[in-house]
Amino acid sequence: KQWYQRRVAITAGERKIKELTLQVEDERRQCEQYKDQMEKANSRMKNLKRQIDQNYDEMSALNAAKRKLQRDFDEQLEQSESLQREINTLKQRQRRNLGSTGYTRKSRAPEADELSDED
Repeated sequence: KQWYQRRVAITAGERKIKELTLQVEDERRQCEQYKDQMEKANSRMKNLKRQIDQNYDEMSALNAAKRKLQRDFDEQLEQSESLQREINTLKQRQRRNLGSTGYTRKSRAPEADELSDED
């Protein structure tokens, strides 16, 4: 009878060991799967960070180009305004000169008549 009880206890112990071994193997597999998932997530995160850095660099380059274009535009605008002021000044001088000589815009200057006769 003791032998039978020991045999039952041993069999139950072996069964428990087998169950625990299977449970440990399952947990080990899950651990490996989690590890693989974590490595994939870390790899994806590194790629995304690299893309963010590339996008940031590209954005910085585009902003620098935009600033350069704005400076060029401002310079051109300033030059245009300066030329417009010069044109206005010359027009005013011309009006003053025409006004002081007695010629109006509608009448022709004598020099213009001489030029047309030479043709």
